[in-house]
Amino acid sequence: MSRKLIPAVSALAFVFSSATLAQEQPAKTAPVAAQPVPLSQGGRDAGANFIPVQAKGDVLVSEWQGLTVKNVAGDSLGSVKDVAINGQGNVSAIVLGIGGFLGIGERAVAVPFEAIQLTNDPDGKQVVLVRATKAQFESAPRYVTVKTQRSAEESRKDSPPQSQRGTEPPPLPNAVKK
Repeated sequence: MSRKLIPAVSALAFVFSSATLAQEQPAKTAPVAAQPVPLSQGGRDAGANFIPVQAKGDVLVSEWQGLTVKNVAGDSLGSVKDVAINGQGNVSAIVLGIGGFLGIGERAVAVPFEAIQLTNDPDGKQVVLVRATKAQFESAPRYVTVKTQRSAEESRKDSPPQSQRGTEPPPLPNAVKK
């Protein structure tokens, strides 16, 4: 009987120790990504979450791109190049292309959305109005996107440190000195 008892006790000890270990280790869970709001699936409210028509007063981003930007004095400052949308889905900035000629030498400058007004010029053409002088825009800081920042960081990682970059190439072995 003792021959059967020892393996049985060993098996029970193994089962209980495994259960104890399983309880002591915290469960690993994958991070939960933000989930979109589910759309209606059939029934009486089918389509309740779809927007079939653009609401009056809503402006599409594609309608903003390329619009002329002017100040209150009527000076043309540039054009709308992009629209920045924050994490809450709100427009945070309008990115303008200023300076240059036909896109050459142009630089990006961003202004807060609250600082602009969509209006019509005397000819009836839609323009973006900004309350700033031409000089203020010329001295405004260049807008740098996250993508450009990442690219610059990667370039710095890939290039040798400044102390290792010489102005002259290293001499060839066995080179004759003058």
